[in-house]
Parts: sequence; C-alpha cells; structure tokens
Amino acid sequence: MRQHVPDRSGEAIGVSTLLSTVAVSGDETRATFKSGDDFSADVDLEIARKKGWLVFWLDGQPLPAWYGGPVRLLIPGIDDRCANVKSVDRMILS
Repeated sequence: MRQHVPDRSGEAIGVSTLLSTVAVSGDETRATFKSGDDFSADVDLEIARKKGWLVFWLDGQPLPAWYGGPVRLLIPGIDDRCANVKSVDRMILS
C-alpha cells in the first residue's frame, strides 16, 4: 500500500484491478460502494478507477472490523471523507 499511498500501510487491491475482472459495458459513470450496515458512497467511476483502493490486510492480518474491515474503500486525496467506506460488501456500477 505504501508504494501507492505513502501515509498508509496494509495490503489492498486497486479498484481498477477489480474492474478488469468483470464485464463493464462502458456506459457506467458511477460506482456505489455499500457497507453491511447499508451506508453507501456514490463516486465518479473514473475517480474510483484511478484512485480507489480496497484495503483488506493490515500488519499481516485481515483488516479488523474496528479499522473498517474486512474490506475498506480508500480514495486518497478526495475531499469527501464519506467516500472512504468501511466494511464494503458490494460495489454497484451505474
């Protein structure tokens, strides 16, 4: 994680990498990240693709719930702190 986001540690997969594994029509412009408690953040798809990370590992262990695990969305440099969703369990493209 540090090689991409210097002030963060842990392991993550880029949203762009995840998106490369699914069929995307090309008409989508938004990515909505939802958590288990139904919190959601709607993000411009290109921002999510270019800057978004899904953090899942910290200090050699699965990301703990108190830190937003098992998966936490991190979009460095975005002004909207609500876009950094804890406990992400789904992503919806629209």
